[in-house]
Amino acid sequence: MCYSAAVRADYAAFRRLFPRSRLALKAFFDLYWRRRQQPKPPMRTPRVMDAQFTHPHSPEEREIHALIAEFDASQVSALEQDLFAQRKRLADAERALQTKVTKKAQEDQRIATAKIDQALARLTRLKRPELSESDTRIFPGWWAPVLVIEGGEPVIWPMRYGCRPAGKPTLYDRKYPGTYNARRDNLRGFWKQQFGQTHALMLVTTFFENVARHAAEGRALRAGEAPENIVLRFEPSPGVILVSVPIVAP
Repeated sequence: MCYSAAVRADYAAFRRLFPRSRLALKAFFDLYWRRRQQPKPPMRTPRVMDAQFTHPHSPEEREIHALIAEFDASQVSALEQDLFAQRKRLADAERALQTKVTKKAQEDQRIATAKIDQALARLTRLKRPELSESDTRIFPGWWAPVLVIEGGEPVIWPMRYGCRPAGKPTLYDRKYPGTYNARRDNLRGFWKQQFGQTHALMLVTTFFENVARHAAEGRALRAGEAPENIVLRFEPSPGVILVSVPIVAP
């Protein structure tokens, strides 16, 4: 089960609502700089957040824009190299199948075809100038813009989508990868040291969840049926739910 949510990162519109608000530019620069210095595992950010720096107006914003452009270019290069390798793998498999049908050649054909489709979709998304709804989604471990109040002024910080208990080291995230949200009945139990103290509440209008089709349909798997994943979209009424999130950027 994977939980994701949609975010809005329109700073111009936000400034109209909160004229005194500002971006924590140093924090954004540090985030993108660290992503450049530590490419694996990659630090993931939604394109809608990156797009806020497409037209920089200050030296700090220009530096952030350059880091984002450099990272995107490296992603395109890596995908193009993988695409070349998978196309060769597919061609080799199809030639082998013309001579003799083997399980290996069939698997190579299936895997290469799937990876080619994935690479082409990612390349299209990276090269597309306009944003789509998929560019607004964040997943556990991703970074997103969050508004906090500092000294009575609204400030937008990049924060990681996670629910690591206060005081725990970063390896906690790898050891317990499922701690990205909290059950309400555990707020006064396991999460009692965090809820209302080191976490705040966030409004979410749209969220998504991966579930098995047979479970969503309330039935058991049929004979010979393999589990199939589907993505459910939720838009709660009256339109918002409350989510506990860290109020500091880890």
